[in-house]
Amino acid sequence: MTLTDIGLALMTAAALLFALFDEFIVDYVLRGKTRLRVPLRRQGRLDGLIFIVLLLILLYKNITTGGTVLTSTLILMLGMMVVYLAYIRRPLMLFKTEFLR
Repeated sequence: MTLTDIGLALMTAAALLFALFDEFIVDYVLRGKTRLRVPLRRQGRLDGLIFIVLLLILLYKNITTGGTVLTSTLILMLGMMVVYLAYIRRPLMLFKTEFLR
């Protein structure tokens, strides 16, 4: 496992942990019952598209130069996380019953 593979694995794990935290823990665990959910406008679609294109360039470069299958798999997994975070996930503002003190 090279340093590139470790970096890709860490970025993929961080994106997955953020997605799980945002989807499940914030809504159902933290600070009591949710009183109101307000859907927010999505931002960063262009940033997500640019990042996906850069990942596709990395994938092409890895395949044409004979890179490892692990690196290609990690690039694809990171790409799927970016697609989820930038295009599928719906940002929400949650109003809870308890406040920070």
